[in-house]
Amino acid sequence: MSDKSYLFRLDPAASAAYNMYKASNKNGGSFEDFLLKYDTNKANKGDFSSILGDSENGKMINELLRSSSVSPDALSNAISELKDEKDDLLSEIFKQNQNSYDLLNARANEAVQNAINSANLTKEQKQILAKKYDELTKG
Repeated sequence: MSDKSYLFRLDPAASAAYNMYKASNKNGGSFEDFLLKYDTNKANKGDFSSILGDSENGKMINELLRSSSVSPDALSNAISELKDEKDDLLSEIFKQNQNSYDLLNARANEAVQNAINSANLTKEQKQILAKKYDELTKG
């Protein structure tokens, strides 16, 4: 039997506390770090401040747990879902920025090609433009 499952069988609040700990930490939080912070006496009374810390979010979550019928499991699941949504949102913003960059790059290529094919520029000017554009895009 693993250490986690043994602890969770002995202390039912530990499972919910561990899920909240993982969900509220940016890097997920290790089980060992959780054990160093976990206070079973407080957790079994509905106080998860030992694992959530003294941040505003931690205080707000603790207050919510104390003043409502929201279970620690339900709250930890909600935090995990919000974290996933945040990751999805950041991914979508990155994709949109990449698409904007690709569009601007295509427009710049088109503008340079139009200038190079223009009858208004001399051969030397076209060579200078092409050389400068190559320098700019490689740098």
